[in-house]
Amino acid sequence: MFVYIGPLMDGALRLVDGTAPYNGRLEVSYKGRFGTICDDGFDTTDGNVACHQLGFTRVTRVRQGAYYGEGTGDVLLDNIGCTSNDVHIANCSHRGWGIEDCHHGEDVGLECNRELNIHLNGGRTPFEGRVVVYQGGYWGDVCDRNWDLNDAKVVCNQLGFGNAIRATRGGVFSPGSGTLMMSNV
Repeated sequence: MFVYIGPLMDGALRLVDGTAPYNGRLEVSYKGRFGTICDDGFDTTDGNVACHQLGFTRVTRVRQGAYYGEGTGDVLLDNIGCTSNDVHIANCSHRGWGIEDCHHGEDVGLECNRELNIHLNGGRTPFEGRVVVYQGGYWGDVCDRNWDLNDAKVVCNQLGFGNAIRATRGGVFSPGSGTLMMSNV
């Protein structure tokens, strides 16, 4: 199965300049471009929302003071205040898009746990690929039987990307190996 992501949704997240896919400076998209998030008041609850939105199960450490280096461009969010009920960083309280009193020396970084719930493999970009999920301590593929655009939209939403615009079946990307974790989605 193949997932292609359309334009970036406001609030999509990425980790940049880390040492592994699960850590780095936290960046957020707004109006089609990425910027940084200020560390003012950014705590473990905020980190859990961000890590979950990125497809990980939880945060292991919030890094203050541009630990993963200073970003460029705009600081897009400041004074984020998530609750345990929030599922998307853009829905958490904050000062407003681009309203901040920070500099890039205050860019927040995250270390998420290494256990992803879901991710895309084998794509040309991070926004496309074969869907794999983590269950019971193992990674496995999602069978493409009955896979359609609605399913792709759910995956894209969980990963914090924009809307899926296409879903294909039949091993467009490298074939999976190992266990099929889900079928007839």
